[in-house]
Amino acid sequence: MFDVLKSLRMIALAPALVIGLGACTADLSGLLSGPPPAVYQLDAPKAINAEGVETLAEQLSIEEPLTALSLDTERIAVNVGDQEVQYLAASRWEDRAPRLLQQMLVEGFENAGLFSGVARKAVGLRADYVLYGELRTFAVDVDNSSKPAANIAFTLNLVWPGNARIVASKTFEASSTAKSTSAKDLVAAMNVAQQDALKQAILWTVQKVGADVALRRPLVQTGN
Repeated sequence: MFDVLKSLRMIALAPALVIGLGACTADLSGLLSGPPPAVYQLDAPKAINAEGVETLAEQLSIEEPLTALSLDTERIAVNVGDQEVQYLAASRWEDRAPRLLQQMLVEGFENAGLFSGVARKAVGLRADYVLYGELRTFAVDVDNSSKPAANIAFTLNLVWPGNARIVASKTFEASSTAKSTSAKDLVAAMNVAQQDALKQAILWTVQKVGADVALRRPLVQTGN
């Protein structure tokens, strides 16, 4: 008897459930409508003036940089004041900002051809040196008191895995003025700024690794 009553109750509730589901579908269709956001890419530097820089036999691994929560996103950060960060509407990067920087570093080093091998840390490369970093600025500024500009700043720590020793550390910064506040022009400015900073970082890394290898070479030869 209880099963029969339970079945009758479910039949009675069925129209209400259908109506409820129909209402939810209508609401979701409104939320999901509209054009998708524009997805923007960056270009790693392809030409680097490495005249006089020795190509190294060492392999380099690059860790994904740490960053603040406000930058750990695919959204394009916009500084509108000294302490206010917003995000560009209907626009985003192709990946999270720290992972994008990691990708640009890997591609930049590969294009430069100054190491025998370069890869992301997650790939598991048996690296002779590892780059750890922190992304500090990756945003466009649209303050009314100045021209719109893109700014990037990141710190790199070059580590020798043999004893987890920090060989060298440095912060790289670059800025580029945008033609306008349109998403296309702001992204173009960021592309220029990040390429400038990456070129500095690549040459610095090669020089520091080369110097460290030269320092340790006598120790290796004597067996110490």
